[in-house]
Amino acid sequence: MSMLKQLKYIWLFFLQICILSPAYSLSSFLPADEVSTRLKLDSVLVEDSLQRLLQVKSDLHNANLYLNNKALDSAIYYAKKITNFDVNMVPAEIISEAYYIAGKSYRILGNNDQALKNYWITIQKLRYVDGYGCRSEVNQELGHMYYKVGLINKAIEKFNDAYRIERERNDIYKQIELLEIIVYLYKEIDDISHAVAYQENLLKIYNRHNWEKAINLMKDLSDNYCKLNSFKSAVNLQVQILEYERRNENLLGQFQALLEQLKIFYEMPDFDQFYNRGIQQFNILYNRQNKKTLTLDIKEIKAQELIYCGHFYKYFGDLNPSENYFQAIQYYDSALQIFTKTNNLPQLATVRLNLAKTYFALEDYRSCIDQIDPAINILSQSQSYNSLVEAYDLLARSYEELDRFKWAYNAKEMYIAYKDTIDNQQLNEINEALRKYTDNTNRLVFQNLEQFLQQELDTLNESLLRLDIENYRRKNELLLTESELKNAIIDNQILKLV
Repeated sequence: MSMLKQLKYIWLFFLQICILSPAYSLSSFLPADEVSTRLKLDSVLVEDSLQRLLQVKSDLHNANLYLNNKALDSAIYYAKKITNFDVNMVPAEIISEAYYIAGKSYRILGNNDQALKNYWITIQKLRYVDGYGCRSEVNQELGHMYYKVGLINKAIEKFNDAYRIERERNDIYKQIELLEIIVYLYKEIDDISHAVAYQENLLKIYNRHNWEKAINLMKDLSDNYCKLNSFKSAVNLQVQILEYERRNENLLGQFQALLEQLKIFYEMPDFDQFYNRGIQQFNILYNRQNKKTLTLDIKEIKAQELIYCGHFYKYFGDLNPSENYFQAIQYYDSALQIFTKTNNLPQLATVRLNLAKTYFALEDYRSCIDQIDPAINILSQSQSYNSLVEAYDLLARSYEELDRFKWAYNAKEMYIAYKDTIDNQQLNEINEALRKYTDNTNRLVFQNLEQFLQQELDTLNESLLRLDIENYRRKNELLLTESELKNAIIDNQILKLV
């Protein structure tokens, strides 16, 4: 062996010693017997580390297996075997997942304080993990826990954290799931603007992967744009839906899209500029069809369009009552005929109520009453309390205009009764919300939850007080109305005697 090769092997042996043991360096080279002892010691340590790693991996597998099989006590047992180690002894990714499994097991068992504790430790341990670990999963778990106790903003925050992670992972299906949850939560707290922002993100994904779901989302997003007065954005979506339905030769879908455009135009401040165009588009498509082959659904959509035509003329009725109101009545009557044939009772009640309003505007109070009576019969069966309140109020005013005060009083009494029914429903909803918070046994687990609940209870108490005041006012109003009507009846009787 040449001298050069001998030097090379000596140098390689020297490097191995330096790598295997940090205690050695170029400046502190040990004698051969001490090197041998250190190498044996390192070999033992490496073997122990490998055995420990194999054991914790086995324990992690068992913990996951028992969790999936709902053997939660066993899952916690194996998870705790791992969490007894420090991050210096066990890879941080494994130990963080063990805490996550323990937290999820406790959560399923209903032990929220232990679940929350383990989730928080999971997040701390994940700081030592280079990859994603179970960051998304633990944030989702926390999101569900916060939602369960009514902390929706905190829940949204956690689901958002999970969503950001899934975007980095580029997991499309998980992004869709999380976006749908976040949209639902924002809707629940009536934060439509934020819901729309996330729906727009969701729509971008659907446009690339599932056009059918994109269409359904567009319909919901269009409604939300209208709530935010973003009418042009809503119309643009309906135009896309219409084009999609045309390509698929879905006639019903085309009529639905055109009707939705018409509804949006009607909501716009300057709707008269677009309304005629919407009606024209609808009628062009409708007149092209063989009327005998039209389905009931399409016929009812046509009736809906006729109602909106009636709304249009009724809106401008005061500008030319002799023409516009009568034009509105003609459209409403046409819609009434269609709904009578299809036996659509809710829509029949709606059309009759609109006819009654139009006749009242024309001061034709008898015709108004003729439309209200059958509408009330339908609305009473369906317990449509808001519409019943509107109908009885109109009925009472019509009878008053005809000097039929006894009938007016009876109608007014029914109006107040149904108004009280609506208020009682609101009161029940408030009481249910109150019960939801006061019965929550886990609220002390969450930070600042007591203060949150107290604010909610104060708000609810204010609502209850306002309802009490409103009920008291209505009772006085009924007594006053009764007194006025009795006086009017007496005055009429005196006039008859004169």
